[in-house]
Amino acid sequence: MEKELGLILKRLSKRIQSVVVVDKTGLPIMSFSPEARKPIDREMEMMIAGIAAAVLTLSEKTSTVLDQGAFKQVMIENERGSTIILDAGNAIIIAVLATKLGFNTTLISLKHAAKEIATLKLSSTAAPAKSAEPADIFVPEID
Repeated sequence: MEKELGLILKRLSKRIQSVVVVDKTGLPIMSFSPEARKPIDREMEMMIAGIAAAVLTLSEKTSTVLDQGAFKQVMIENERGSTIILDAGNAIIIAVLATKLGFNTTLISLKHAAKEIATLKLSSTAAPAKSAEPADIFVPEID
């Protein structure tokens, strides 16, 4: 599955600045940055994964509360481009687009990739780490 996912992400590389695929609990599965031609830094990948999972959860809940049907995507417009968060079955795709050139064709490519990724049986590459350092927020351990 890893090889198939890698090929899907590399096909997107002509249209995006970077992409991260995460599971719906917020753990990274795979990332790719065409500029660096390698995965994104692990710490940044973990942060993006957690934020995207939270945004997805909020977006799904908002769609439900407003009775607007199933969640499809979130688009965040920035000064330097756009960030797209797409549902991909058991995963989430987070793609950073550097410019608005070819936005519609890029979005179509991302939606096609999301459908392909949804058919894969993916698992995260990271287990939640227990850190000895204090966290920004308190999360109680429940046995």
